[in-house]
Amino acid sequence: MLSNIDTVKRLYTNKRLNSAAISQVIAYLQHMEPKPFLTQEEISNLEMKLRVSHECSNLIYRSEGGKIYCPSYCHNRFCLICSKITETARFYRYWNVIQKWPCVWSVTLTIPVCEAALLNETVQEINRVWKTIHDTVRKGVKRQAHKSPLAVSLSGIRKYEIKSNSVSNTYQPHIHLILNSKQAAFHYENLWLEKFPKALGYAQKVDFAVDKVKKKNSLSYLIKPGLAFDNVNSIAECEAIAVILNTVANLHTIEAFGELRGLVKEQKVKGKFSTSEMEKMNWHVTAYVSKETGECLTE
Repeated sequence: MLSNIDTVKRLYTNKRLNSAAISQVIAYLQHMEPKPFLTQEEISNLEMKLRVSHECSNLIYRSEGGKIYCPSYCHNRFCLICSKITETARFYRYWNVIQKWPCVWSVTLTIPVCEAALLNETVQEINRVWKTIHDTVRKGVKRQAHKSPLAVSLSGIRKYEIKSNSVSNTYQPHIHLILNSKQAAFHYENLWLEKFPKALGYAQKVDFAVDKVKKKNSLSYLIKPGLAFDNVNSIAECEAIAVILNTVANLHTIEAFGELRGLVKEQKVKGKFSTSEMEKMNWHVTAYVSKETGECLTE
């Protein structure tokens, strides 16, 4: 059994792993010039949110009485630490239902890449199309259920994901699904290709899992936070993260439906930074941006 100090050391190490990469993006935002698709106000908002999550990744506070240590959480949706708490809650509550499904169907719906200036517009269009085809599929499965007592009610999870290519400066927004219905899986794919004629048929993917391990892997991948700060080594990668964060700022990236809906509510964890507390923190970054060259300078 781990002692309090062992627990603290392990937690502190895990939290520190994310702070260096986040700080590089913060440093970039401090000197980033406004763009047509990213205003000065949006840049400032992103910087503030990442500063808070940077502290969440860095600091551990002593609890009342000073006897044990406990983390202080920022509740920021961009924070990799707080997202991990929600991810864990999602997994166990969803898994209790999904493990009973005879088969788990995985679907990936993609479209061609777009430039940064068109990303927000493209994601809004994807969101609109998703709502339309989801309503169509849901009603179709419901009608089928009335005809056959063996038909299942549609349940699943939808996740928006955006990948970037810092070399070509392009973005690929797409949708991942896991479902309990084979009929629905192929119906989603067919409707998606109808709505997006430029989408390539071979780029869409429908797969299934029947054994426990593959079911778990499908669920684990789908509910992971949509943001990764791995290998942030260039100005282009910092900008890509800023563009993606701004695009998904007001988007419901993971959504459950059917019997999975409502199983996971927002996790309430103790400790939250107020604005005044955050301003008093002695925070710093480990990477700086040269105003002359625009390059990241790491100590």
